[in-house]
Amino acid sequence: MQEKLGTDTPTDSRSPSPSPDHPLLSTASRVLTDGIVARRTQAIAHRGFKVQYPENTLIAFQKAIEAGAHAIETDLHLSKDGVVMISHDPSLKRCFGVEKRVIDCDLEELKTYRTVKEPHVEMPTLKEVCEFLVTPEASHTWMLLDIKVDNDAETLMRKIGEVVNEVMEGSESWKGRIVLGCWLEKYVPLVEKYLPGFPIVHIGFSVPLAKKFLKYPGCGFNMFWPLMQTKSGKAFLEEARNLGREVWAIKNEFIDGVCTDDPVKFLKFCNEFSKTWTEVNITSFLRLMWFQILASCFAVYFQWKHSK
Repeated sequence: MQEKLGTDTPTDSRSPSPSPDHPLLSTASRVLTDGIVARRTQAIAHRGFKVQYPENTLIAFQKAIEAGAHAIETDLHLSKDGVVMISHDPSLKRCFGVEKRVIDCDLEELKTYRTVKEPHVEMPTLKEVCEFLVTPEASHTWMLLDIKVDNDAETLMRKIGEVVNEVMEGSESWKGRIVLGCWLEKYVPLVEKYLPGFPIVHIGFSVPLAKKFLKYPGCGFNMFWPLMQTKSGKAFLEEARNLGREVWAIKNEFIDGVCTDDPVKFLKFCNEFSKTWTEVNITSFLRLMWFQILASCFAVYFQWKHSK
């Protein structure tokens, strides 16, 4: 069994063209010899440079960009007093060693806690991350916001809109640099209400749920890669391609972007294995099958939980 891992692939003119303003593709595009346009796989730093620094912290984002990441991915939760905080988990236990939830603490209290992982740093706010992104060192990067579903959707989206407008004194300058990741349909009209015109992607593990997002013009998809190797996943990819949609991380057998905990390792891999084929051994195959099972179980649970 072989898997194609090319990192420079010419654009297929037969496929519907995505919007040139989409940050994933516009910043990935480059011109090769003889006028052939190709895209280089982007390193999207998953919660920052997570493998070496405390996840979802300013130092993790700074070091990811210094390492060459094209973008950062991060997660949002609300504090007790309505501040948009950067945290993957609703609980503080794993990253901060505190038996409390983010929503049960106000900003002042949250700022007193430090990460378990060294260097021991505080939890940032969305405003602080946006302020970092407008500095010269980060002005060339973009950001994927994973909007968690633990908080009230209307309140969270309104607060996100307020932060974006406050930092730049208007959201127009952010439209090519912030992508809003939505797990559930109810967030789509809220994006249009509070951040009109911003690109959105559906984040998920469920093909049936992802299909519901096809009716939203321009909506892209950030799907769990092993799930896309199933029969239903491949059929969904074909349907999405026919509609001219972007599916992260693949289009025309090309990986557009990878959310990685280690941007250094990933970029090194891209540089060393450009336009190559590699064998996939039985261990990798079994791991893929295991991830597919886990993804399917999570998708069933997620749909059950949020359909109530």
